[in-house]
Amino acid sequence: MKLELPPQADSPARARHYVERVLTGRCPPALVEAAALLASELVTNAVRHARTALTLTVETSSAGIRLEVHDGSERMPQLREPTSGVSGRGLLLVDRIAKSWGAEARPDGKTVWLELTARATEAAFAGARGGSSTR
Repeated sequence: MKLELPPQADSPARARHYVERVLTGRCPPALVEAAALLASELVTNAVRHARTALTLTVETSSAGIRLEVHDGSERMPQLREPTSGVSGRGLLLVDRIAKSWGAEARPDGKTVWLELTARATEAAFAGARGGSSTR
């Protein structure tokens, strides 16, 4: 399922609501919450850095969820430690919660993708709360 979005400030919220609508009833609530959060982070990065139209793709399978955000920029995302304020935390969240993630160059830009599973998501949330993580 795909959602076309403009490079506007309300696109991350639109992406979050879209993911919630698509996944609710199909996936456990914690997985829906994680997918919505991470979709909004990927879309925020695309809006902020690519500044082009973008497409959010949501795929489900027995293995879990795959999210993809395609934009028109060739600039690849970089995982870095956050600076002051709230900037720079998006990919850090993706890295900590997603089972895996990456970026692929395309002739018309790039696609940033991530994969989530219920087990990896539960472990990541447990680790954030001080529990053990088995990821």
